[in-house]
Amino acid sequence: MGLDELLKKLKDDFQKSKEDILTNAKIVEKKLLDEAKKEINLYKKREREFLEKKYEEEKKRSLMALNSQLKLERNKFKGELLNTFFESFKKEILSLNMSDYENIYRAFILKEDFENEMEVFIGSKEKKLNEVFVKNISKEMKKNLIFKGRSNDFEHGLIFVGKTYETNLSFAEISKKIKEEHLLKITKEILNERG
Repeated sequence: MGLDELLKKLKDDFQKSKEDILTNAKIVEKKLLDEAKKEINLYKKREREFLEKKYEEEKKRSLMALNSQLKLERNKFKGELLNTFFESFKKEILSLNMSDYENIYRAFILKEDFENEMEVFIGSKEKKLNEVFVKNISKEMKKNLIFKGRSNDFEHGLIFVGKTYETNLSFAEISKKIKEEHLLKITKEILNERG
């Protein structure tokens, strides 16, 4: 084998090696590209899942915040409605004729257990309960109730002060008792709610 033949053989072997290397490189390149595409698709899928999950969580948080806000607004509305109701209640009671007004107070007074001797004060703006009412109720209860005049501590109603305790039948206190005892029923009635 001559030098030309040896060079041709080396050239042919080199060409074949080059083609084999290029073929293998293309196979490796395709494999790497396929793996890269899979990785990119997996990354995109994970990113999409992450964003969807984040979106769902944010949506859930927003809905919870909105529900909380709605509950607060609804409770505020209920509170305002109940306050309006009790303001109307107060106006209705205060606008009753003297006889009906006295009868309401008589009913509250007769429910109480009084000491034998008590001082009685009427509210600073009280127009229907007076010394005559106190004397009449004193006779009816067979107690010594002593009318002491007006008190600036409350506006309407009566307060009985004894040696050992005080009985507050001011309009504000009676309203408070009615609210405490009947708030659930009143709320259900005026708001048409179920228990």
